[in-house]
Amino acid sequence: MAKLNFSGIISNQTELLLSVFKRFYLVAAAAMFLTVVSIYFVENDNGFKEENEFFLTRLIMMLGLSIPLFLSLQLYAENKLNKTMWTAVGALLIIAFLVLYFFSFKGPTLNYEQPTVAIRFLALLLASHGLVAISVYRTYSEINGFWQFNKHLLLRTVTGLFYSGVLYLGIIAALFALDVLFNVSVASETYFQLFIFMACTYNTFFVVGGIKDPLTDYAQENEYPNSLKIFTQYVLLPLMALYLVILYAYMMKIIFQWSLPKGWVSNLVLCFSIAGILAFLLVYPIRETVGNKWVKTFSRAFYFSLIPLIFLLHVSIWTRVAEYGITPERYIILGLTVWLSIITVYFLWSRRDNIIFIPSSLAAMFVLATFGPWGFDGLSEFSQRSRFNKVLREANILKDGTIVPLKDQNSVNDSLKYKINDICDYLVKNHGNDVMKKYDFQPWIEVVDSIENLKEKYYYATSFPFMDKINIDPSKLKWSPYGNITNVEPSYYLYLDPTNKSFDVSGYNKLENLNITNYQNSMVSQAYLNNNNVVIIKENGDSVKINILNEVEAVLMGCTPSCPPLKDPIVIENISTDGKEKYRIIITGSDIRKESGKTKINSINGYLLKN
Repeated sequence: MAKLNFSGIISNQTELLLSVFKRFYLVAAAAMFLTVVSIYFVENDNGFKEENEFFLTRLIMMLGLSIPLFLSLQLYAENKLNKTMWTAVGALLIIAFLVLYFFSFKGPTLNYEQPTVAIRFLALLLASHGLVAISVYRTYSEINGFWQFNKHLLLRTVTGLFYSGVLYLGIIAALFALDVLFNVSVASETYFQLFIFMACTYNTFFVVGGIKDPLTDYAQENEYPNSLKIFTQYVLLPLMALYLVILYAYMMKIIFQWSLPKGWVSNLVLCFSIAGILAFLLVYPIRETVGNKWVKTFSRAFYFSLIPLIFLLHVSIWTRVAEYGITPERYIILGLTVWLSIITVYFLWSRRDNIIFIPSSLAAMFVLATFGPWGFDGLSEFSQRSRFNKVLREANILKDGTIVPLKDQNSVNDSLKYKINDICDYLVKNHGNDVMKKYDFQPWIEVVDSIENLKEKYYYATSFPFMDKINIDPSKLKWSPYGNITNVEPSYYLYLDPTNKSFDVSGYNKLENLNITNYQNSMVSQAYLNNNNVVIIKENGDSVKINILNEVEAVLMGCTPSCPPLKDPIVIENISTDGKEKYRIIITGSDIRKESGKTKINSINGYLLKN
């Protein structure tokens, strides 16, 4: 019976760590730095000021990109004669690029509502992984080494994710057992910090530690896992057949009804295309082997079947672009549509199936999409500004390039007013308030300057102050082609300054978390908000009503149009009939809106003190 050799296991793990540190030292340093910064961020998230949170978020995104970039560099430099020089020069270029990326964010704080933040990061992350794919083998003569290297990297990544997941679940189960059985208190953020360590450090070391040395071994390898063939034949291909039947049936419906395709059909076509390309890549090495001639037939049939679907894709996306202009999301779909068209033409026309063209072209497209006037940010701003100018001209607000505010509200219908508000809101939220300065309209410039000069940079982008300056009141709109928008008055958010966490609890015996909304059912919640902004507290069959409106409104009046973090919580006392204090409400956050000029409290959170 074989014995379990713990010393051998420890020795193997130690050798793996040392080999990663020695061979991929830049990757190891980036992964560990990312882990430390992310754990620190989670540990102190509630205590950060806005600018510190913005700094750390950008740093985390920058470090996330650095791991695949450094890996592609070190893999590329490994077979070079002057490896040290290539690594040093490449590292300096990557660091310079990451620094530029770090400072490329607009505004003093990170606006999580902007889709460009996530899209740019994901595009660069995919592009950097594309660089890893072509870092070792890049020419058609090395096609076998290219496939073997990426196959090994894919399987190693999947295995690493599985091991990391099992290990993570095992550890958190052990921590939970300690908490239940031995009353060992484990902070809730510890579980997420452990997840960060497993994902950033453990998984990275596991994947890169399994890369063969020397890299030239991949070119000599001819192993093909039968599991990939089975997965492709019995999972991917049936799913593709299902998608193909649905898409062709839908295309026939469009032809017979002579109607424009739905917008979401683009996603379905792209999913089908990605699945087909993945299946093509997975079975590529066996296309010439005996008994597998179906692979070549499948690849040709697949790309021919794409032709009508690509036409459908073009009609769908260009119809939306013509009607609503380009947005970052539409730009990505449009870019993938053009890329898919090029890929299809290439593989139908080319006599050799150079699969290296797939990741290299995709990486190039994603990189080009992230900067410049042709990128998704620049092109979407240009497109929406062009739409904005057209609508303003229709309303006689923009004349000869000059903004002229309306003299009569009734001179423009509600539909046109809504379009002006909608596009203005998009521009401000997605491209920052500075975009309004480009119109050289002094009242808009003053609005932007007033926002930029706020002491607290905690501002929710809104089109309202800009709309007011051209004499359009969105709250007066009664209808639009897009639905009823009578409730368009602004919302306000009150938050306690995270650096001020202490408050008086003297005179009370119990403290409870208070997180209530006006949607909570009074039959299942101890405390809730009614429609009159009154907190109802139920206890021992009795109900106590506490009016919080006056105190909240007093704070709100002092911070409009935008509310920076509160220096002190809103404290509301309640005195029972016997003259003794029974409850105290400490509000640390609240979501408030205006309805027909009246204040409506949607939710409050904080603490309830009681005797």
